[in-house]
Amino acid sequence: MRCVLCLGLVWVAALLHFGTCQDSCRVQDGRPGEKGMPGRDGLFGQKGEKGEPSYFDGADRVQGQKGDLGNKGEPGDIGMKGYPGDGGPPGPPGPPGTKGSSSGGSGTAQSKRSAFSVTLAQEAAPSNDRPLLFTTDIVNINGDFRMEEGKFTCKIPGVYYFVFHAMSTQNNCVRLKSDSDTSLSFCDYNIRHNKQVVSGGTVLQLSAGQKVWLEPFKGHRDRTTPSNSKDRFFIFNGFLISPS
Repeated sequence: MRCVLCLGLVWVAALLHFGTCQDSCRVQDGRPGEKGMPGRDGLFGQKGEKGEPSYFDGADRVQGQKGDLGNKGEPGDIGMKGYPGDGGPPGPPGPPGTKGSSSGGSGTAQSKRSAFSVTLAQEAAPSNDRPLLFTTDIVNINGDFRMEEGKFTCKIPGVYYFVFHAMSTQNNCVRLKSDSDTSLSFCDYNIRHNKQVVSGGTVLQLSAGQKVWLEPFKGHRDRTTPSNSKDRFFIFNGFLISPS
């Protein structure tokens, strides 16, 4: 019984001592411990719901991964015409053409053409008021210009062009005439006796059989006597412009 009483007294004494040391007997806090090792990654969370569209203005953007290839779009508008390219190599020769019609005699191609170019070079002065007789025919299609007559004879009715040039160191007067009452006179009074050229031309509507020619004449101001001149030269041309 005494032992029990003694133990009770000891316990009461311990409680009294603990109560009185709570404020006066507190020890100082210790220093923080060292940082522990990183923990392991946790498990993946569940997939979140689709978010709202972003209104991000592009500032501080981060380049994302390349997405999948999209569907083929519609064709665009036609672009502007480009510059011409370099010429290609020559192609192979084509097949032979069909045989053409003859251009001689009374052939169709020849019958629709008419042209002449005749010349005369002589020292002696030609006779006035007579057709000028030319000595050389450069071109004389169908023989429409009669050299022995000095006249062009129309075989194809239509519109013709005629022109002449006459060179001399003397006075030089020439008429372009036709039997359709056309008479055009051209004169050059050569006072200094230099090489000078007188020219003239006209367009005439001719019927079949009508004739055109050149003839020298003495101008009303010419008081000289014709003499020889080595620089005397005439050329007379004519051709069909359009058949009737």
